[in-house]
Amino acid sequence: MRKIILVFLIIVILVSAFVYRNNNNLNIVISALPNRGDIQSDTLRYRVYLWGIFPLGEAVFSNKGIEEYHGKKVYHLSATAQSLKILSAFFKGYATLDSYIDIRDSNPILFKQRLAVTGKKEINKEIIYDQTRGIMSMAGVKRQILPNTQDPLSAIFNIRRIDFDKMKDIQMNINTN
Repeated sequence: MRKIILVFLIIVILVSAFVYRNNNNLNIVISALPNRGDIQSDTLRYRVYLWGIFPLGEAVFSNKGIEEYHGKKVYHLSATAQSLKILSAFFKGYATLDSYIDIRDSNPILFKQRLAVTGKKEINKEIIYDQTRGIMSMAGVKRQILPNTQDPLSAIFNIRRIDFDKMKDIQMNINTN
């Protein structure tokens, strides 16, 4: 009986190591992309794993294009994340994020966040940025911010645009509240 348990445990460890290696090796992930088809430059689909082995959910980052917000042209970035349907009996949650970024200076103007987890109260946040006055406001509460403060999505947007061959150091102020 002990031999059976030991063999089973060794098989589980080997399979876990193989899955971990395949999920976290950048060369393997990139080489598999052409076989997936339907690759879009304005959307990034990402599978979220626990310890790099167990799939928990999926996140989708997308560029919704240029829109108009209060008379300004803005980029509308969106991200959604949700737990896998197979886990819905144990845990169900999702998040949606929207960022509206001024085309002229690549700074956020508006950030919306919605989080929901089974058994917890849904959280909705809307943050308005006034970069010229150095103020952000959330639910009527105003706070001082540093110049060019970014929200999580605008930070990703701006990092994508940096030429790291020319720039060795960067400093970015990110609002995570």
